[in-house]
Amino acid sequence: MESQVQVDHPLLITSNFTSVEDYVLHLMHLKAYEYASTLCGGRTVLDWGCNSGYGMRVLATTAGQVGGIDTSDMCLAEVRRRYPEFTNCLWLYDGLNIPLSKRDWGAVVSFQVIEHVPDVKAYLSTIRAVLGTGGLALFATPNRLIRLEPGMKPWNRFHVTEFSAAELKSTLLEHFSYVQVFGLQGNADIVNTERERSARAKRYALLHQTLSGRITMRLQNIVAQATRPHTPQETFQELLLEQWTTGQLFYDRDRLEDAIDLFAVCSDAPLDGTTIA
Repeated sequence: MESQVQVDHPLLITSNFTSVEDYVLHLMHLKAYEYASTLCGGRTVLDWGCNSGYGMRVLATTAGQVGGIDTSDMCLAEVRRRYPEFTNCLWLYDGLNIPLSKRDWGAVVSFQVIEHVPDVKAYLSTIRAVLGTGGLALFATPNRLIRLEPGMKPWNRFHVTEFSAAELKSTLLEHFSYVQVFGLQGNADIVNTERERSARAKRYALLHQTLSGRITMRLQNIVAQATRPHTPQETFQELLLEQWTTGQLFYDRDRLEDAIDLFAVCSDAPLDGTTIA
């Protein structure tokens, strides 16, 4: 059987940002955990793809219990270093043999993971197997429609498949009876920063498909490096933290086509009570 996941993935940047784009990505990821914490109050929550554990800390503010699972020893070591309180509730997953009992969790949170998975059906089946009756499965993933042309492969080298909102909902409905998909919107400066980053990466990826494109892209990178303004680290951090926060982002049931990120809530029970914050 082929492994469901890519073992090789980096630690997410959660501090000491060196670009506005990195900070915006952090806000997007953090917002998903903050919203998840409003849905998971009192539940036992498993963070599937916990990375450095920053999301586990957010979930722990409302959850009854929080655990983390990841395919990377490096990531789990970082969780132990940053948040020793989670040391005894971490599991290493090889993508084949789940190290957990079935039906143990009241919620499974898996953010920025599904796009990395070679075998999505096996991945979702495994999450479904550890989720208790009436439990919630929460997913966050990039919006393909602002990142790729039709039929285009992901330009992020760690991504296998990216989804539109409709594709994500259709995929999740194969495993869960009820699925709601929302789009991340917000402050125009934050949203446009991510849209412009994605559009630029798409242009570069398309250029790279031809020899002349590769040469053009290399020249553009040289020019960009030479002309990039330098902002002192302390000033950069201060400006970002003062101006932009997760409070300026929100999830919406509409405008899914141009959302900068997607968020899905899944269950085997009706989701009529689910609200967006």
